[in-house]
Amino acid sequence: MSNTDAAAGDVHTSICRLCTAFCPIQVTVEEGRATRIVGNPRAPLYGGYTCPKGRALPEQHYGPQRLLHTLKRGLDGGFAKCRAETAMDEISDRLQSIIDDHGPRAVAVYVGMGTVPFVVANSIAGGWLRGLGSPMFFTAGSIDKPGILIALAHHGMWQAGQPHFNTAKGHDRKRGEADRDRPRVSETAKRAHIHMQPRPGEDPTILAAMIHVILEDELYDHDFVAANTQGLETLREAVAPYTPAYAAERAGVAADQIIAAARIFAGASNAGVSYGTGPNFATHSTLTESLGRRIVRGDIDARTRAGEGIDRGRRQSDDGLARPEQGVRCA
Repeated sequence: MSNTDAAAGDVHTSICRLCTAFCPIQVTVEEGRATRIVGNPRAPLYGGYTCPKGRALPEQHYGPQRLLHTLKRGLDGGFAKCRAETAMDEISDRLQSIIDDHGPRAVAVYVGMGTVPFVVANSIAGGWLRGLGSPMFFTAGSIDKPGILIALAHHGMWQAGQPHFNTAKGHDRKRGEADRDRPRVSETAKRAHIHMQPRPGEDPTILAAMIHVILEDELYDHDFVAANTQGLETLREAVAPYTPAYAAERAGVAADQIIAAARIFAGASNAGVSYGTGPNFATHSTLTESLGRRIVRGDIDARTRAGEGIDRGRRQSDDGLARPEQGVRCA
């Protein structure tokens, strides 16, 4: 689809492929070149939102440093063009030599956001590894965010849908307000209604305190929890020591911010928790993931021993979260 603006050139609707959000965009094309990208305001879920990287797509596409040819490093450290077929043959020979000397597990694949534009790339890479007999397939989830996979292995996957992007932008306070738990004031954090800057590694402390407030003030959906979860009292007992005052002192944030964040979250009609690389690089990433899933889903299972890693004055442990038995799941 396209429409023509005499002053701005042709405007085409498309999607950004830089990450898995796939934001709808409008691309202005002048004399055969993409010159401007903005969010598509007609996409109701996104509300015209795009990130700076998405808006910089023309600069990336036409950038002078963009690789347009296969390159091979020389002995002097520089790069020279070579045929793609030649490169694949040489790489194949070197990989075969590595496998012969060290076995197939010596070959690994790591994929990240760079593969998002290429839809079948991950499937092909996985199939190739299986053909070699290597299980060494890694992603940003397994390397940068290992807590995600450990928590999901035990609790399973449950999602209630993508919150509107204008919630993150803070444009519509009636439908939702953004809370940010980040160690620095980023551009996104500046838009948040509440921004907390905790000490590194204290993300689970704040989550435990928020759960404490939600349970103490009975801000949860009683009917939903009764029908879909078990172990509520176990969780209540586990987070009981995590009062807002205690968590505030430990995490270095204001107690009233923790209380306000918990009440906003519990009262929102559409709420979610998103974890980044930072919390997952911290010491207790699995506990952060586990508590975040509980605060979103009410997936409370006594068998997960929710409080095992939550003890005042004691080093937090992630024990007991990656066990084979599964708890009750919300569906």
